[in-house]
Order: sequence, then structure tokens, then C-alpha cells
Amino acid sequence: MANAPRQLSGYRVYCDESNTDGNKRHPVYGAILVALEDVEEVQRAIKSWRDEAGIHGEFKWHIMDGGRLLAKYKLLVDLLVDDLARHRRLLQFKAIIMDKSAAEYRAYSKSNDEIGFYKFYYHWLLHYFARFPIAHKCQMRVIIDERSLPKDSGDPYKKLYYALNNGIRKELNVNRDFVSKVHPLGSKESDILQAADVLMGAIGYHSQSNHLPREGHTPSKYKVELARYIAMKFRVRDLTKLTHPRKEEIKIVRWHWPSQGPKPRYRRRAADNPRPINRR
Repeated sequence: MANAPRQLSGYRVYCDESNTDGNKRHPVYGAILVALEDVEEVQRAIKSWRDEAGIHGEFKWHIMDGGRLLAKYKLLVDLLVDDLARHRRLLQFKAIIMDKSAAEYRAYSKSNDEIGFYKFYYHWLLHYFARFPIAHKCQMRVIIDERSLPKDSGDPYKKLYYALNNGIRKELNVNRDFVSKVHPLGSKESDILQAADVLMGAIGYHSQSNHLPREGHTPSKYKVELARYIAMKFRVRDLTKLTHPRKEEIKIVRWHWPSQGPKPRYRRRAADNPRPINRR
């Protein structure tokens, strides 16, 4: 008899972003999704990695440099991707890459990156995360890595909270709120946010081609190697490529604008659908 699906009481979405500052062409939004029942176990697993690696302060992508840290961060990636995501199914990681050079970006964000920031968070959370609490008839709390806000911004998190619940009701045809709260949290207060930052930093690194040498820029060989290692674990050639569309535990997608032509399709590789070996 098949096991009955777990009854979950809630979800936590730990959100981080990369390349959203300055004039960088490819902003990236990402998050780790964890069922409320699994949060403590995920936190314990990361703490165990901390203790074994001897890392007691904050760990983030921009801090990663040096051969000794590289080996330790690779063990963290093994933990997140192989153990927690694929083997034990305790978390999911999703990221979406955008292109600010498209004309629609300026129109959509009203040429204001701050407005665009929350608009893209809204659509991304709505279309890639909301269906999980809906399926389990529970609520989802959205936790966003704390950032500096303009003085006249008011409370953008409350606005995002109302917009998400209204959008979920309208676009997903439900009659109740599924987002319990949207709030910022300093990454120093959450190991899961810091873990998301490491994965997000690598995706942002590849998206901006920072792993490639150019005039005035010499890539860190340790970050190049860690980003390559994460891509291998994600089963993609590099972290600008789409992951398999049917895989939920690890997902990279692209925001597609109409002006960019037909929407790119995932190209199935032989490794995705191996043929049986003919035996004589």
C-alpha cells in the first residue's frame, strides 16, 4: 500500500537575491522552501556541518575565498543538494534569472528598480511557490533577506503580503489567504538564508559572467571552482542553464519577455532519458 502524503501545517520560504544592485543586467531571485515540520531538522543539519567545518560566523557567497573554505563549502553544497533536497526531500531550492535589457523590463518596473524588485518577487512567489501550501491546505510565511530601503518606501513587505494573497485568490481560484506573513530577516539570524545566499551567489556569478576573465577583472579561482561544482550538482553545464522542468527539488528558470522571441524549450539530454542496454 502506498504511503499517504504527509499532512503539513505550513511552509517557510527563505528568499535571497543576487545582481539586483546597480546596473547589472541579470538579476536573480532565489529561495529555499521548507515545510514547517522540517525546519528544525534542516537547521540541525546545517549546524552539524558548521561544527564539523569549524565555521562559527556568518557564511555567504562573498565570504567564500581560499582553498580551505572551498572544501568546506563543497561539503555544504553536498548537504543541501544531495542529502536534504534529493535524498531526504526536506527542502527545495528555486531560482529565476531575469534580463533587464528587455524593453518590457523598463515598462513593467516603471523604470524604477525598487518597484521592479517587489513586482518580480510577487510574480515569482505566486507562480512557483503558492501551489505548495494550496495543495496541503496550509499557510506559507515569506522571509526575505533584510536589505536597505529608501526612506520613502513605507512598508513594502505588508504591500507584498496583501498583493500575494489577492493574487493567489484571483489567479489560482481559491477563497482564502495562504500567505501568513511577509517579513525581512537579517541573514546572520538564519542559517537557511545564508545557505540560500551561497547558492544564489553562484548563480549570480555565472549570470554576470564573473567566472570569465576580462579587462579589469580577474576571477577568484575558488569561486570559479565552487560555482562549477554547484552547476555539476544541479546537473547543468553552467548556472545560466535551465534545469529539468519536471524536477522540483532543484530548479533554475528564466523570466521570458515576448520581445526575446519564442520561449526557449528545455533540450532533453541523453542522460535525462537513458535507453536500456540491450543484452544478448
